[in-house]
Amino acid sequence: MLNHTAMGTVYTAVPCLFLPMSAQAAIQNGYSVGFAWNIYVDDGTDIQIGDKLTWNSVTYLVRGRQPFTGLQLVSHLKISAETERTNGQ
Repeated sequence: MLNHTAMGTVYTAVPCLFLPMSAQAAIQNGYSVGFAWNIYVDDGTDIQIGDKLTWNSVTYLVRGRQPFTGLQLVSHLKISAETERTNGQ
């Protein structure tokens, strides 16, 4: 069982696809335009809301997840995330 309350590296080199979320979708979901992302991973990947993902030295906060399971050849997990920003950004 994974502990999602403690920070630590759980996965490395996970095959994924990062795509910027459209401005309309970002606004509808309450995210900041230009900082919102859709991230697609294998459906068995244990990523939960509140987890942080790092890619190319940028950290993303997971704000939503939608599994698409039982779909032969195309099952996946869609993650909604926002770029983590420091003060002043």
